[in-house]
Amino acid sequence: MVDSFAGLYGLELLYRDRPEIGKSDLLDELRSRLGRVDFLAGRLLAFVAHDYPVTPQDGVEAAVLFVHESAEPFDQANVRGALAQTWNWPAAGDAVPHCRYTVTLTDMLARALEPRRRWQLVRGALGALMTVAPPAAIHWTPAQKLVDPGADLDDPLLPVNARLFRVEGRGQGECVMDTVGLTLFGHSDLQCHFVGLAPDEVAAYLLEISAYLLENGEPLGHGQTVAGVGSGENWVCLQDRALVGPARPVVSIRPSARYAAG
Repeated sequence: MVDSFAGLYGLELLYRDRPEIGKSDLLDELRSRLGRVDFLAGRLLAFVAHDYPVTPQDGVEAAVLFVHESAEPFDQANVRGALAQTWNWPAAGDAVPHCRYTVTLTDMLARALEPRRRWQLVRGALGALMTVAPPAAIHWTPAQKLVDPGADLDDPLLPVNARLFRVEGRGQGECVMDTVGLTLFGHSDLQCHFVGLAPDEVAAYLLEISAYLLENGEPLGHGQTVAGVGSGENWVCLQDRALVGPARPVVSIRPSARYAAG
């Protein structure tokens, strides 16, 4: 599995049967979505997206896309955590157990791209691959969730997930909710530690802020205030560390006193 927190953007496409991926067919689909694309030298399914230039490395001057079919059987345990934090696709639990094969789509050299351009690259490459080899499910590794292959690829919140963790033994209703998926687009993930609020409302709140960040590109600064959840009160943003792994810097949005935990 790709470690997306190391800087690569990797998605796993899950299949019931071994997919057939025609190299030329995939190239045609990539060109229709991403413009000037060519094969990278070698026998791998690797493509250079010339319209996404980056600082040259080893003679390559643009972002590279790799498509790799795993030689190992799909291990259901690899998506157990993502399945538990998948809220927008109720059928995920039915689709995943039937999958036996995986294909990974990964970008290379793309971390330096402007975040919206990187998202365009990933979205275009995913659309191309799904057209050539339609999967049964997508393990959206950077956001730690499962995605319906029929999902709208233009959804601005597709690359982000809100996770919920209930704090046991610390008082009724104490929760931590965070986002995953913003880091690779140049933003800190968000975090909120709270009591007395409906988790659904906090999830919608964090995702709304995430959509704003992805669209506008302006980070939340330490000490900045934002409107709270339906309270008419301002909540304070603090540079912090994640309470729940993976270890990473986050922006903690601290609720007003009546909702604050810890």
